[in-house]
Amino acid sequence: MIKILLVEDDKDLSEILKYNLKKENFEVDVVYNGRKVLEKNLHEYDLVILDIMLPEISGEELIEKIRKIKEDMPIIMITALEDENKKFTCFIKGADDYIVKPFSLREFILRVKALLRRAHILDRKTLSYEGIELDLEKKQVKVNGKYKDLTKTEYLLLKYFLENPEKVLSKEELLQKFWQDEDENSRVVDVYVSRLRKKLGEKGKLIKTVPRLGYKLSK
Repeated sequence: MIKILLVEDDKDLSEILKYNLKKENFEVDVVYNGRKVLEKNLHEYDLVILDIMLPEISGEELIEKIRKIKEDMPIIMITALEDENKKFTCFIKGADDYIVKPFSLREFILRVKALLRRAHILDRKTLSYEGIELDLEKKQVKVNGKYKDLTKTEYLLLKYFLENPEKVLSKEELLQKFWQDEDENSRVVDVYVSRLRKKLGEKGKLIKTVPRLGYKLSK
């Protein structure tokens, strides 16, 4: 899933933008303070959306700081300042796009998608979540950049979790999808989830047990 970091100190606007981005199946984290951006693991994100006017560290300053951490990070600036010089400065520092408030939500989403497409992110062949990355073409799994050796069933189970983040997957659903020939009372799902958690190491904790319901991939 494509993951976006939205940096906007107007909480009402940030909620509107987050809601509309999530409707497009993007995963979105929001921070309201420029300094908080630098506390994030920026390698987990595919796009940063920055307001220029932010507390502590401005969006303009953050462009260069983000580029030093992740050189190819796509960055969109949003601002109420219709200042041509400010726009030029942001582009020179490394911004990829610049949107002036007020803007239509439709235009906003289209420009986000256009930038992701130009960066070859929208059509990529990977699934990722919180440091877990699955390459659909090579059928390889990396956790925090390190390859993990999974069996075919473990790989398919992880793929299904990554395709359905934050969704509770019942044991019955998983049994039907992966173990159609197994007894419905079998503990095969529990066994494989336990094995998968161990192989993912610290990130295995992201696969949460939901009592009496099943499992969920969640922060």
